[in-house]
Amino acid sequence: MGQRRDERHSKRSRIKSVNLLINIKENNILEAIDSIPREIFLPFHLKSRAYIDEDTEIASNRYLIEPVIAGYILQLSQIQITDVVLDLVCASGYTTAILSKLAKE
Repeated sequence: MGQRRDERHSKRSRIKSVNLLINIKENNILEAIDSIPREIFLPFHLKSRAYIDEDTEIASNRYLIEPVIAGYILQLSQIQITDVVLDLVCASGYTTAILSKLAKE
């Protein structure tokens, strides 16, 4: 169990590093991304792809967005903790989960 936790932490650290490389400067976005385990948004047979920086098809025309792009879009959105947001493209629920950490509602 400890090895899995370390592996997940390592993968999250890589996402954090990649996000920093593409100028994600908002610490609250990096913390929100880090707090959401991406693997819970994937079917069992795709869990190994959770931290790969590519969109992952989870069903016909439904994708889990790659973490770098999610971070970049969230930064451009300039969401504040007092904002109320509506996620219109919530194919997997991943970005909705991140938004729940960034906005009031």
